[in-house]
Amino acid sequence: MIVTEEDGSARVDANGHPMTRRVARFPLSWSEKHFATSTDSYLTKDETLSDEERVGLAKLQ
Repeated sequence: MIVTEEDGSARVDANGHPMTRRVARFPLSWSEKHFATSTDSYLTKDETLSDEERVGLAKLQ
């Protein structure tokens, strides 16, 4: 998600790149569709994690 200024333009960092904010990828509410989905669809194999995700997982463990 791009961070915007009051006028709606993209806020940029010192290098001129658009700034982004982290957003939750997990739904904040559940629907009947979520309960109909198997638990396997919510699981992630360790080998598919990026280096950044592995570091985050190690911090949680």
